Amino acid sequence: MDKKRGGGVLGSMEAKRRKSYQFAAGIILLAMLGLVVGLGNTVSFERMMTQVVERYVAENNHQVAGQISSRMKAGREFVIDFADTLSRMPGRLLTRDLIHRKAAAMGLNSLEVLSKDGSSFPEEECPAYLEAWAKETPVLWETPEVSYVADQSIVFSAPVPLTGGADRVVFGIQDYADIRSLVLRADYQNQGCSVLMDVSTGERLISDERAVFPIDDQMLKEFLEQWKKDGAKDAVYQKLLPSQESVLVSVCAVKDTDWAQMAIIPSDFLLMQIRQHMTVYAAIIVFILILFMFLIWHLVQENRRWETVSVTEPLTGGWSREGFIQNGKTAVEGGNPCSWAVVYLNIMGFRCINESWGEEDGNRTLQFVYKMFVEGTNRQELVSRSSMDHFFLLLNEAEDEVIRRRVHDMIDHINQHIRQKFKDYSITFAIGVCRMDMADCISTAMSKAIHASKLGGPGNVCHFYDETIAKLLDREERLNDLFEASLRNHDFQIYLQPKVSPSGNRPCEAEALVRWVHPQEGMIYPSEFIPLFEKNGKICKLDLYMFEEVCRLEDRWIREKKTVSRISVNISRFHLREAGSDIWKKYKKILDQYHIPEGIIEMELTETMFLEENQVPFVKAILDGFRSCGLRVALDDFGFAYSSLSMLKEFAVDALKMDRSFFVNENDKSKKIVVSIIQMAHNLEMDVVAEGIEDQEQVEMLKNMGCDLIQGYVYSRPLPVGEFEIWRQENRGC
Repeated sequence: MDKKRGGGVLGSMEAKRRKSYQFAAGIILLAMLGLVVGLGNTVSFERMMTQVVERYVAENNHQVAGQISSRMKAGREFVIDFADTLSRMPGRLLTRDLIHRKAAAMGLNSLEVLSKDGSSFPEEECPAYLEAWAKETPVLWETPEVSYVADQSIVFSAPVPLTGGADRVVFGIQDYADIRSLVLRADYQNQGCSVLMDVSTGERLISDERAVFPIDDQMLKEFLEQWKKDGAKDAVYQKLLPSQESVLVSVCAVKDTDWAQMAIIPSDFLLMQIRQHMTVYAAIIVFILILFMFLIWHLVQENRRWETVSVTEPLTGGWSREGFIQNGKTAVEGGNPCSWAVVYLNIMGFRCINESWGEEDGNRTLQFVYKMFVEGTNRQELVSRSSMDHFFLLLNEAEDEVIRRRVHDMIDHINQHIRQKFKDYSITFAIGVCRMDMADCISTAMSKAIHASKLGGPGNVCHFYDETIAKLLDREERLNDLFEASLRNHDFQIYLQPKVSPSGNRPCEAEALVRWVHPQEGMIYPSEFIPLFEKNGKICKLDLYMFEEVCRLEDRWIREKKTVSRISVNISRFHLREAGSDIWKKYKKILDQYHIPEGIIEMELTETMFLEENQVPFVKAILDGFRSCGLRVALDDFGFAYSSLSMLKEFAVDALKMDRSFFVNENDKSKKIVVSIIQMAHNLEMDVVAEGIEDQEQVEMLKNMGCDLIQGYVYSRPLPVGEFEIWRQENRGC
């Protein structure tokens, strides 16, 4: 990067770097803000956790109470049903097997039938405590009961109904441990306890002793009394233990019993669970934060590296096109646009430098030129190598003459150094200048400077973008906009220029030339639109359009039984390179559509396509493809570019069109060359067409030389199709 000239123009890059730092700082600030807000909301968080715990213990305790109630209800109903069955069952049917099966079906430890006389069935299986407990509880002989025998079992009882009162009672004995497992289903992570209480006596029936805090019977009775005062509704109370520990108490009635299920857990139960994992979570958060900070640092570094690469031109180390645009914008916005100008310089003939000296020396030349331009500018101005041998300068000058002088001084300085090593050699430039008051931005000024450089004339002349060029660009834009609609409306018309046999021994032929006849714009000549369409690629569509128009014309002549003349059609060099060696397939499709016979359409290719040795396979494939379709092939402008005659042996060509340069300022030598070319072409079985012929003396000379066809104003200018048909009818019987 050119540090000498960095100065104020680095503002754009520094601004981007500051944005990256601000982004990283913003992320860090957000994280810190989140931490502060989190700390500030600790009280709210704890309150929310308390509410969550209340819901948790209430739902959990209610579920346990429901399970116990369901178990008690099922056991009670079973015993009642069995007692009712016994009242209607003959005594002989009551067997041990029946008793055991019934007990197993219900999940009871045992099933007993106790009589008032003290006997039981099965006698040997009746627990010793049961008879004594039954005598102490006379209500058992009157109504079904669910009772708890301390530290022994849960007993379901039902009198066997008989007329005059019951003399037997059915007992279903449920092991204490089975009910205890229901009480212990509440999972409080050893931080709380679950207790089954007798509401009438306040007795603790079953208790989970895993709690980390002690709960005595007095506390339980106090919790139970509070619950009774509140109407025995399912509720959660916050209590303070003698140890000053805050707990949540949930009490739920067990339906169909005189019991209540109670749960007691610390108020900070969830926070205690969270704290158990806090160390791991904290480590993970710290790791993520470090990783996040590393990613931010990497992003900043990568952004800085990308910015440097994107605005740096690798060969010279100076500003690239993007860097020139960015920093040019900063420079111009800081001053008066009228005092700034973009200068475009293109080294003329640089390809020859590369081919003569080699690519390495060519690169050194570009680096040298860049260095000289840098030395010729001040700290506020910019220099950029855009691509290949194209350079841009941003000069802080208000007067055109000063710009011209400075640019010429830079070029003279470059050539002085070059002539010190290469005495007779110098570099010339195509130069275009656009003042910033003629453009809305740097990139637009660059484009306009390029357009100005193409005005032509000798090298090292500064061409300034002005209203004339602006009008030319507007005209090009207008033509581009009209192109598609004109294709659809057939505004592009065929004009035919006759090719006449000077000896009269063959029918005349014609070359199809395009004319653009627009209903509003009038006649637009090829010299105006062909270069434009070659530049923007629309020439490809136009080539195919013209070929189809010629096919349509030949088809009409055939159908109307008119004279059919061979017509040659031009194809642009750009189209050939764009479409590739399979281009002939597009033309064959059109030929097949109109059923055109072989040999009546000829494709004209400019000779410059044939001159590059590395293009030989490409060109041969194109020619072979066209000829396979029944199209003839002509080599146009032969002799214009000093054709290599040896190249003709490589290609199958049907005709040579000799350039008019052979017939301007004729002398004996040029006549001998023409004779030799005609003889050589005939020996190779090629026709010869002389184009650009304008006087009868040339016609006579070419006739004597054996030239096959002559094209030029000596016979006719290019004619619309209708006029050509009339001309053909009137002249030479063509």
